[in-house]
Amino acid sequence: MNDFDNSLGYLLNIAAAINKNALFSVLAPYEITPEQFTLLTKIYTSSNGKTQRQLANETYKDEANTTRILKKLELKGYVEKLPGTKDKRNNFVFITEKGMGLIKILKPLVTDYRKSILKNLSEEEIKNMKAILKKLIEN
Repeated sequence: MNDFDNSLGYLLNIAAAINKNALFSVLAPYEITPEQFTLLTKIYTSSNGKTQRQLANETYKDEANTTRILKKLELKGYVEKLPGTKDKRNNFVFITEKGMGLIKILKPLVTDYRKSILKNLSEEEIKNMKAILKKLIEN
C-alpha cells in the first residue's frame, strides 16, 4: 500500500463510496437513491417544513443539486412545496403521506444495513469515529 492508498482523504472517500453503493442496493427496489433518502429523512424530521436552502446547507449539497433531487421526490409524490407565509418566494418543502409511508418502510431496512456495516466495531469505536468525523466536518 503506497502513501496515497493510506491517506485519510482516500480512505474516507473509499469508505463513503462503499457505504453509498451498498445503501443504493438497499434502496433500489423502492426506486429511491441515497441522496433522495437523505433529503426525505431531513424533511420527515421537521414538522415545520424546510426550505430548499436549509436542506442544501444541512446535506452539504449545492442548491441546484438539491432542487433537482427535490423535483424527483415531488414527481414521485413524496414531498410537496408550499409558499412561505412571510415570503411567498420562499418555498417550504413538506413530506406527504406517501413519503411518510416510504420512510416507515425504509427506516428498518436502513437501520439493519447500518448495523451490518458496523458489526465489526465496538460501541466505543463507533462513538469515537462519530466524534472524529464531527470534528472533521466542523473544520
